[in-house]
Amino acid sequence: MGRSFNALWFGTGAANLGDGIALFVLPLLALGVGASPGGVAMVTAALTLAWPVFGLHAGWIVDRVDRRLLLGGVNLLRALLLAGVGVAFLTGTLSLGGLIAAAILLGAAETLVDTALTSTIPLVVGPDGHTRANARIEATVNLANQLAGPPLAGLLAAVSLVLATALSAGLYALAVAGLALLALRRSPAGGGDTRVAAGFRHLWRQPVVRRLTLFTAAMNIPWAVSTALFVVYAVTPGPLGLTPAQYGLILTGMAVGGLVASAVVDRLTKRFGVIRLLIADAVGTVLLVAPVAVGAPVWVVVAGALVAGAGSSVWRILVATIRQRLSPPDLLGRVYAASRMISWGVIPISAALAGGAAEIWGVRAVFAGATVISLVVLVAFTLDATIRLPYISGNQMVAINGGVPMAFPDRIERTVHIGRPQEQVWAAITTAEGLGTWFGEAAEGEVKVGGTVELSWQSGDTARLRVERLDPQSVFAYSWHIYGLPENDPRRTYVEFTLTPDAEGTSLTVVETGFAQLDHDEHAKAYDGNTRGWKSELDELVAYVNG
Repeated sequence: MGRSFNALWFGTGAANLGDGIALFVLPLLALGVGASPGGVAMVTAALTLAWPVFGLHAGWIVDRVDRRLLLGGVNLLRALLLAGVGVAFLTGTLSLGGLIAAAILLGAAETLVDTALTSTIPLVVGPDGHTRANARIEATVNLANQLAGPPLAGLLAAVSLVLATALSAGLYALAVAGLALLALRRSPAGGGDTRVAAGFRHLWRQPVVRRLTLFTAAMNIPWAVSTALFVVYAVTPGPLGLTPAQYGLILTGMAVGGLVASAVVDRLTKRFGVIRLLIADAVGTVLLVAPVAVGAPVWVVVAGALVAGAGSSVWRILVATIRQRLSPPDLLGRVYAASRMISWGVIPISAALAGGAAEIWGVRAVFAGATVISLVVLVAFTLDATIRLPYISGNQMVAINGGVPMAFPDRIERTVHIGRPQEQVWAAITTAEGLGTWFGEAAEGEVKVGGTVELSWQSGDTARLRVERLDPQSVFAYSWHIYGLPENDPRRTYVEFTLTPDAEGTSLTVVETGFAQLDHDEHAKAYDGNTRGWKSELDELVAYVNG
């Protein structure tokens, strides 16, 4: 992957090991300064406060500054902050208020580092390496943050809390040294939309990223239930009757499952395809909560948890890769931050509701409700993924059918220059009158996101466009049936028109993706036919607008 990725990888490992130790030690420091249980909970809550409050702004900062300097600078500040906490505890000057303030700052730093990390990968690794890079980062986070960090912190804390705090600070400083070797393949894109909420707007208008974000949020509801209540069900006097050590082994096993899945996800993607793996993780979410709901034996509960742990890592890796490929470089930080705010925002709310519901109806009843939710999400995602999302195989992702990379092209792209104002070209491609003149011989329907436009010809042929994206005066996108396939075939390609002003008037680029999901004979007919078709249709568009 190259020296730059290795520098990013090393820095991520060192910083996440520091995170794992810090997350373990901070509550112990709270106890060390005499905090009540409520005070300890406030320290823990302070660590998670930054995402809902600061998340969008973190994305804006990442998109506007040099990511190398940001990653190095924030890790340096974390090192200094924890060193200061350690010194204050050693000298007896650390207060609960000071510890809460430090936790808030560490949480804000995490939003910046996590957002910068996922936004930097496309700048140090080519498109073909995104899945492997995301998998290595995910595996490193699991290993350092969940597996190695807490037990190492426990060993050091048994000797001295100051020693554990100092090691965490030192690891952040070590991350700075590793990141100093980072060199970007290209600089982050400048210009573009500089607004804080621009990433959220792009996420909501980009159909694939929007759907995956919403499905992630929906699946996080059962996960929040499990996170909040599984310990009550598992540990004595709960029904499973496990010891705290045995419960810890289950959590460790989930992390190990995620680590193993991260190591093989690239091969699994080539073998089974992106969509099948995402559906498999939705099944894993069902297995996380259903065994508890039905009172299954302990080995079934444990097996379900291990499968879920592996699947969640696969989901995060693949969704991160898709988001990186479908987001403009200048918006990637804000898109990630918006996605995480939505998908993670449901967790504290769901956990709180789960706790209240368990007091009224009992733990198993709440898990039964979570199982219903997970089954609904599984069915909805399976239908959506097989009918509406196939074109994510565009942008060089692997094909869905068979899951193997295709040797033939996935993408048709053509750019034309039209000597007319952008508004006039926009009207030609986004109104029924315009579409029915140059594209078809008649057009009916409403051009709005989620709307359908039907083109027809005197020969009796028809084409139905489902509008997926509509950015006024700039981007118009739709999905449609693939030429040559049976009418009841659910596969679609994704077509995107992009308008930009130029010296001659307007530059119009059309990109159609999704052909890699076809077999050889289907591809030959559809790709060749649409390649010829776009040449003819765009010539007609130019003539129509100039006429």
